[in-house]
Amino acid sequence: AGYYGTIAFSQDTGASGSAWNYEAKWQAENRSLRECSKHGRGCKVVLWFRNACGALATSPGNGYGTQWNSGEYGARSGALRECRKYNRTCSIETSFCSN
Repeated sequence: AGYYGTIAFSQDTGASGSAWNYEAKWQAENRSLRECSKHGRGCKVVLWFRNACGALATSPGNGYGTQWNSGEYGARSGALRECRKYNRTCSIETSFCSN
């Protein structure tokens, strides 16, 4: 059995939503999209993972980077690295583990 986590994000508005510890990927995707849509339009799932950790880093201009890893530190540092490839200033928006 796996426990899925997902992160949804909108580059239009900067809204985000997340879900963790769901037994089905589609359930986690639906939940993160619902959470994101409460705060803005244009949400899409930008990361999914199973029995792992995930992170979303964002920039002031709604740029972003995501990463999953076996540990939360690795996910956070990877998301920052991805975000900084295209954006000058990035910070962690959310990170969590689903396992």
